[in-house]
Amino acid sequence: MTIKLVFADVDLTLMGRDHVLTERNVDAIRKVRELGIPFHIQTGRLPCAVAEVLDPLGINHRDDEYMICGNGAIVCDTNLHFYTDHYMPEETVDQLTDYFHTVGGCIFAVVSAKVYYTSGTLLSLNRNSSKIVEEIGYEEMKKMIKTTRIYKFLVQHSDHDTLVKAGEKAAVISGGKATPVFSAADNLEIIPSGVSKAEGMKEFCEIMKVSPEDILAIGDNYNDESMIDMAGYRACPSNAVDILKEKCDYVSPYDCCHDAVADILEKMILNKQIGESR
Repeated sequence: MTIKLVFADVDLTLMGRDHVLTERNVDAIRKVRELGIPFHIQTGRLPCAVAEVLDPLGINHRDDEYMICGNGAIVCDTNLHFYTDHYMPEETVDQLTDYFHTVGGCIFAVVSAKVYYTSGTLLSLNRNSSKIVEEIGYEEMKKMIKTTRIYKFLVQHSDHDTLVKAGEKAAVISGGKATPVFSAADNLEIIPSGVSKAEGMKEFCEIMKVSPEDILAIGDNYNDESMIDMAGYRACPSNAVDILKEKCDYVSPYDCCHDAVADILEKMILNKQIGESR
């Protein structure tokens, strides 16, 4: 087997908490793509929040470049033509909005493909253009969800245990129609049940006639585990959770803030290609 395609998580994998796509990462991705190996992102973000990743790579607004967003909810090209589209039932969104409105110290966002509708200031979103982040009140949010497709809840709280309990409660309230996943210790995402990064990758592979065995998957956190399990090749940065490290073929000695993805691409693809050409 040889690696024919790469899927990489974005936050705390391809980018650190500064949300900067470094020159070394961009250069390594460019070199991999020059070898004819596509590089795609597989992210918990929705399409409205990926421009800062796609623009430096020169692959935004194209019909022939692809990505998986919303933890597997959407498979689309970077011109936002959707191939798959899994969103939450309106009743579930309504129930969860009521619940998270009552959780003390909790800030949450109800996320559509185009806008993060927030109940307050969320870490990691304040860097983005105000065009994709809109802070609205509870009553306005309740009206909005009747006319807008919602793909996930993004929930933040300073106490991890509170988030764990909130996620468990949300699953019960939804009657099994929503699933909690962590993308960081302080970042809980509630997604439609049945949606996962593995399912998104499976749908992508069926559409594009690609085998998961030929894919290198790179991730760092619990919501990446299903993608890592499905891929034929697996890697992670040094800041990854232990369960991913145990499953990966290569654990970079570098973290997400220090070009881990570039190191992985060099070790698993670029250096091997150079060696084979000699």
